[in-house]
Amino acid sequence: MRFRWRQRTSIDLPWINLSALIILWAVASPFLAVLIRDPSILKTGAGKEPLIYAGVSAVVTIASFLWYRLGHSVSRFFSVAEALTIIKASAAAVLCTLIVCFLLTRLDNIPRSVPVIHFIVLAGGTLAARAERYFRRRRRGRISLSTATPENILILGVTDLSWFYIQIIEEFASDAYTVVAFLDESQTLQGRFVHGYPVAGRIQDLGQVIDEYAIHGVTINRAILAIDPQKLGPELSQRVFATAAAKSVPVDILPDRLGLKRPSTVAEGGGNEARPYTIDVSGPFWTSKRLFDITVGLALLIATAPIALLVAVLVLFDCGMPVIFWQMRIGRHGRRITIYKFRTLQAPYTARGEVRPEDRRVSVIGRLLRLSHIDELPQLVSIVRGEMSFIGPRPLLPADISSDANLRFAVRPGITGWAQVNGGTLLTVEEKNAMDEWYVRHASWKLELIIVLRTIRAMFAAMKRDEAAIREAMTEQMALAKRGPCHQASKPAYSAPSAFSAPSE
Repeated sequence: MRFRWRQRTSIDLPWINLSALIILWAVASPFLAVLIRDPSILKTGAGKEPLIYAGVSAVVTIASFLWYRLGHSVSRFFSVAEALTIIKASAAAVLCTLIVCFLLTRLDNIPRSVPVIHFIVLAGGTLAARAERYFRRRRRGRISLSTATPENILILGVTDLSWFYIQIIEEFASDAYTVVAFLDESQTLQGRFVHGYPVAGRIQDLGQVIDEYAIHGVTINRAILAIDPQKLGPELSQRVFATAAAKSVPVDILPDRLGLKRPSTVAEGGGNEARPYTIDVSGPFWTSKRLFDITVGLALLIATAPIALLVAVLVLFDCGMPVIFWQMRIGRHGRRITIYKFRTLQAPYTARGEVRPEDRRVSVIGRLLRLSHIDELPQLVSIVRGEMSFIGPRPLLPADISSDANLRFAVRPGITGWAQVNGGTLLTVEEKNAMDEWYVRHASWKLELIIVLRTIRAMFAAMKRDEAAIREAMTEQMALAKRGPCHQASKPAYSAPSAFSAPSE
C-alpha cells in the first residue's frame, strides 16, 4: 500500500475551498435525480419528503466534499486517485443522506431508485467537471523544450517505468527527444510494439542495433536503462556499458534520471541487519490482548463518538482546519505508522503567512484536551485497525529511537506503557528503550492492570521517575546483551510494585 503524506498543520487552511460550480452541482443533483426518476414527484401536493431529501442532501454533500478535501486539489491535474476520492465522497454523501432522511421521514414518497440515480448524477457530474478542466488544459498546448536537434534515444527494458517515461517525453519534451525503439531480453516481446514504438531486439544486441540504425541514417545519441543494473546481472550489465562506451553513447539509468533511486538494502551491505526477536510474542497472552483491543476499542469508538464530534467542533472553532494533527511514528516490525490526535495548538502561521506569537497558540480548550488526554481519542481508530494497542511501547519518532532498539518492535505500540507510567518524558532515549523491552519480556495481565491504574494516577499527579524500575530494566538489558542476542530472559529478581505505590525519588 502506498504511503501518502497528509497536509501539514503549520498554516491555517480555509474552511470552504469548493468552487461555485461544485457547490451548485451538490445542491442541484438531488433535484435532478428526483426529476429523472419521476418529474411528478416535485409537483405541489406530492408531499414535503422530496424537498427534505434534496435539502438534507445539499448540506450533507457539501460537508462530505469538505471532509474529503475535494476543493484542495488542483483540478487541472486530474488523476485516477482524485477520481476515486470523488466517488468515495459521493457515496458517503448519498449514504449519510439516506440515514438522516430515514430518521426524519422514513423515506416516504422517495422511490428506492432515487439514491442510486442521485449517486450516478452527483459523481458523474463532479467527475465530468474535473475531466473537462483537465482536457481543456491539454488543448491549450504542451510545454516546449525544443532544441536545435532532438536526441534519438533507445530504451533498454520494457517496464512500467519506461512506459511512464514515454508519457513524460510525449507530454513535455516531444521536440527535444525522439524515442527510436525498445530493447528487451524477453523473446516474446521481439517484433512487438509498446505505445507505438517497436521492440527492435534484445539488450545484449545493443551494439548491432546502434550500427543498424546508423546505416538508416539514425544516430543513437543516448540509451536509457529502465532496469536496475543489478537485475540485469553483472555480465550483461557490464556488456551494456562497455558496448555503449565503445559506441560513444551515454547510458542513463532511468530511476536515477527521474530521481527515484532507492536506498541500498541490507543485502547490498547496509550493515543494519534486523536481529531476531529474543522472545515469542505469539502466545495466548498476546492473542487475548489483541482480542481485548478490538472489543474494547470498538466499544469505546461507539461510546465516545458524541464526545469526539463535540471536540472536533470545538477544535474547529479554536484552531481551524484541519481538526486532526498527524505524525509519523515507528510501529511494529519497524514499519512506519501515522498516529492522530485532536489539534491543541493553533497554527504557527496565519493564512496570510504571518507569524502567530507562541503564547497565543495554546488556548484554554487546547490545555483542557491535553490535561484530560481527550486529544488522543482518534488513536482508537489505530487500535481497531491493528496498528496500535492500548498498552505497549509508545511509538517513537524516528529521531528518538535508540540504536540498539529491537525487542520493542516485536509488539504493537500503545497509547500508554511501562515507560510512560515510570517517568515518561523524564526518561532518556536509552531508558525508554530498556523500560519498553522490560515490558515485552514480562508482559502479563497483572502488569497490564498495574499500568492502567498507574496511568489513571498520572492523569491527576505530577510525573516522577521510578528509579527502582528504571535501574532494574537497565541492569537486565545490559545482562542480556552480554549473554548474546538470542538469549531468552529469565524472570528477574525485580517484582512489579503495586499500582499506586509511590515511585522512588
